[in-house]
Amino acid sequence: MEYEEQIHMIDDMVGDAFGVNVAYEEPQDFDGGELSNEEAQIFYHLMKEMNTSFFKGLSDSNLSMYVRLLVVKSNWNIPYQCLELFAKMMLDATRTKDNLPTSFNDAKRLVVKLGLEVRKINCCISGCMLFYDHEFGTNGGALEKCQFCKSPRYQVHSKAINQPRNVRLGLCSDGFTPYIQAS
Repeated sequence: MEYEEQIHMIDDMVGDAFGVNVAYEEPQDFDGGELSNEEAQIFYHLMKEMNTSFFKGLSDSNLSMYVRLLVVKSNWNIPYQCLELFAKMMLDATRTKDNLPTSFNDAKRLVVKLGLEVRKINCCISGCMLFYDHEFGTNGGALEKCQFCKSPRYQVHSKAINQPRNVRLGLCSDGFTPYIQAS
C-alpha cells in the first residue's frame, strides 16, 4: 500500500470517528472564525498540527507516526514500558525533538483526542459473537459463553493448577518467590 493511500485512510478514520467530512489535504483556513463550535475549532487545529511533516524532508506526518506506535503495541502485545523506552531512545537519537512523543501516553492522548481510541474486543473462538462491552451486565460484557455455539469465552487450564511447578512459576513471575531461591 502506498504511503499516500495510508494517509488518506487515516484521515478518513479520523473523520469517521469525529463525525467530520472534510478533505484535509486541500488548503483550508482552519483558524477562521466561521466555525461556531469550539470543539470543532480545537479538532481542526489539532488535525492541522498532526498532519505536518514529522521531520523536514520526510513524508510521514505526526499522526501517522503516532498511530504506528499504537499499532505496534496493539499487534504484538508489547508492554507500554517497552514503548516508553523506545520513545526515549528516539528522543536521544534525534536532533529535533519537537514532533516526537515524549512517552507512549503522550502519543495515545493525542490520538484519543482525534477520536481514534484503541479498544480490545473479545471474540468467540468460532467467530459467531463479539463480547464488546467489558462492563458487566451490559451488552455481551457479562457473558462467559457464546450465545450461539456455547463455547467458553476464556480458555480454561484446569490441569495447570494441579501441578505444583506451575503454581510456583506463576508466583515467581509476580515477584514472589515461595522457596526463597534466587532465579
